[in-house]
Amino acid sequence: MKWVFIALVIFVLGLFDLFSPVRNAAHYFFAPIQFGLDRSALDIKASFTFYSRLKSIRNDNLELTKENENLKSEITGLKILQEENKILRELSKVRPLLSTEGEFVIAGVMGNKDDNKGTTVLLNKGSRQDIKIGDNVVRANFLVGIVRNVSYSQSLVELITSPGISISVKDVDSESGSEGVATGQYGTSIQLTRILPSDIIKIGDTVITSGKDGIFLPGYAVGKIEKISDTASDPLRSAYLKTFFDFANLDKVFIVVR
Repeated sequence: MKWVFIALVIFVLGLFDLFSPVRNAAHYFFAPIQFGLDRSALDIKASFTFYSRLKSIRNDNLELTKENENLKSEITGLKILQEENKILRELSKVRPLLSTEGEFVIAGVMGNKDDNKGTTVLLNKGSRQDIKIGDNVVRANFLVGIVRNVSYSQSLVELITSPGISISVKDVDSESGSEGVATGQYGTSIQLTRILPSDIIKIGDTVITSGKDGIFLPGYAVGKIEKISDTASDPLRSAYLKTFFDFANLDKVFIVVR
């Protein structure tokens, strides 16, 4: 009965709105606390949501990084193909003019860290591609060098600017059909010797391989005459050639596999 009476009293007081002062006081006191608790709950929820998404964000970043690396790799591959297509076009323009019998194998130039004189380079093709010692190395219709050593996947090439190379050549601009021997002088210079006094040669003449040495294929450009030396005591004349490009900057060449 006691609880019934208390409930009845509360009901009657509620009908006459006698609890408003108490309710308003309680609301005034507890509202800031409730607001703070609500904000804290929202912040906690947001934190849990953020940390739960961290793994997903990390995975997304890894995927984007992988895609970016793949794109860079594809771009690099396209640039390599463009360069190879460029030198293939160079070869296609001059090949009909060459009497070369054999296959042209494109190769990348890797330099040679063991040669501080710059007389040799390594290529990334070897016996696996049927490369042999003595194969000529060219770029379009320009002679670059000759294969001196071969492994399964690499070739050592001696450049025409090496003092160890002698090439039978002829001056294609000379009316007298001047011939001689070209020997490397390091760098981009080549000495032309054994020129007869009666031969007419001029600065700017183009010198090509004659093929008479049986080592180098005929018809490949070696260099242009940039200096002519006449010595009274020497019955033969000599000259100096400048190569058509700097071999240090070569990145792609052709090996003529016969």
